Amino acid sequence: MLFTNQSDGCVVVDVPADKQVNQKVVADFLGWIKSKTRMATPDEVLEKTGCEIGSVPPFGHKEIIKILVDEGVFENQMNAFNIGLRTHSVKIKTEDLEKLFFKLEITSGK
Repeated sequence: MLFTNQSDGCVVVDVPADKQVNQKVVADFLGWIKSKTRMATPDEVLEKTGCEIGSVPPFGHKEIIKILVDEGVFENQMNAFNIGLRTHSVKIKTEDLEKLFFKLEITSGK
């Protein structure tokens, strides 16, 4: 999911499919103003990531975007996510995903 506060840019938040993102927690973590933090509009998502809503992968976007990853993403042996299309996804071993996130200097937390 892509979040913005308009003045400080955007952030992709990667959470397990069964969890929801708490915008206030995201704002606190980034030092953003809570009242200005919101989910990006479909047009903003397309502009920033090159993808439609529902197809945004956790990395590999059109622009460099900060990425936050919920620790729950690392609880399963495998992870699946869309790869820029709603009709295509990829499965990756969690240990490989974690290595990739480390190389990309991704921030993880609860």
